[in-house]
Amino acid sequence: MYFLLDTLNYQGCKMQIYIDPQNGKHRAAGSLTDPFHSVSDASINAGDQVYIKRGSIIKQELFLIGGTPESPVTYSSYGQGFKPVINPSIDASSPEAWEKEKQLSRSLSIWRYKEILTSEVCNIVFNDHIKGLLSRTGNLRWDQSELVESDEWYYDNLGNSMRGQPERWPDFGKGQLYLVSSENPGMQNQRIEIVVWGKRNAINAQSHCIIEDLCVEKSGVHGFSATKASNITLRNCDFRFIGGAVFDLSARIRLGNAVEFWDGASDCVVEHCTFTDIYDSGVTHQGGLQSSLMAERLYFRNNLFIRCGLAAYEWRGPSSRDVYFENNTCLEAGGAFTMQGQKFMRKTEQGCFPCSFIMIWLLEKPIAANEIYCHIRHNYFGDVGLAGQAIAITVDPSYFSQFDLNQNTYGCYDKYKNQKAIAIIGNHHFAKDLFDQYRQMTGFDQDSSLINLVL
Repeated sequence: MYFLLDTLNYQGCKMQIYIDPQNGKHRAAGSLTDPFHSVSDASINAGDQVYIKRGSIIKQELFLIGGTPESPVTYSSYGQGFKPVINPSIDASSPEAWEKEKQLSRSLSIWRYKEILTSEVCNIVFNDHIKGLLSRTGNLRWDQSELVESDEWYYDNLGNSMRGQPERWPDFGKGQLYLVSSENPGMQNQRIEIVVWGKRNAINAQSHCIIEDLCVEKSGVHGFSATKASNITLRNCDFRFIGGAVFDLSARIRLGNAVEFWDGASDCVVEHCTFTDIYDSGVTHQGGLQSSLMAERLYFRNNLFIRCGLAAYEWRGPSSRDVYFENNTCLEAGGAFTMQGQKFMRKTEQGCFPCSFIMIWLLEKPIAANEIYCHIRHNYFGDVGLAGQAIAITVDPSYFSQFDLNQNTYGCYDKYKNQKAIAIIGNHHFAKDLFDQYRQMTGFDQDSSLINLVL
């Protein structure tokens, strides 16, 4: 049977391949009645359709094989229940996994996770998907001596994933995690998930693939990433609790994007997806200073962004051409997951303004003056309140004409009319009452509108 399947694929037949992470087998036919256990069990070729069973949870990263421009590989779902979840976090819910390290006060103690964590801790999520309970996240502290409040945590190997192997840095610890709790964390919470660095991305994809109807959550660095990618579609996917990894230990800067196209991308689409509680950016295209290719013909459309810590959309050099961010809804800039007890403004790279809906910065490779870097149109930007702004742009004003911002709607509460709630352009802050001045200075949003929101 296995030889027959391989022969059919070799001859170019398009296969329907079924994956059941809970009940499938490593050696199987890959059929609906005899599914594989994991994507890596299957021999995937151009044009194949891979279906992952709904109601299942995959506790590891996915590496998705691509197809060809004419025959992309499709990754989707089948069956009943919630979307298949890719969640590479570590379950630390058992009370036996924790022991008391130190009594802080009459009501609080520091608890140590007994296992040595060789993958760097990036975040902790409590009681997610527990009926009747609100999920919450822990608050990172940079030294064990800073642990004083409930849900604060410290990991003694912070920063080792960015700086090299721990044995090269004698200041690193043994891989121990410490958490403040009023009682054994496994008794106080029904579920504890330790979000770790892992393989860096929950999903790594090659060019020429369609990914739809999946949920990606609790990845310590990025949710989805593709390098020098072309012809990728992400559709109807959910991204939750992504990021928090330490980027720069000395500067105390962290990172983590939901969808990141790296070192160039072309003809890619992200549509009808939801992004909730993302440490840095919901969607972005980035790259190395010298290695990056042009990002062109990227489409981010009809998505919902809630509580993205840096931006819903981060435009970042080296450069781009004809990128579209359209018909999206952006709400609640920042949020508890991304602030983690910090006061505004949250630490990030120099030149960035966190808690934005749109962040445009770090232009490194200009293109022809008559070309457009990106189009940001027909979006709804909900009120950002006191801690943030809808638009933040730090590139030189001489490039403004190459950014098309127009026909957007900004929702604002009247109580914030004198606060910065619309835009930061260089050193200029534009509150609601200065919207016309913002338009005159930048040329942006000439046909956009403000609407008053009522508490």
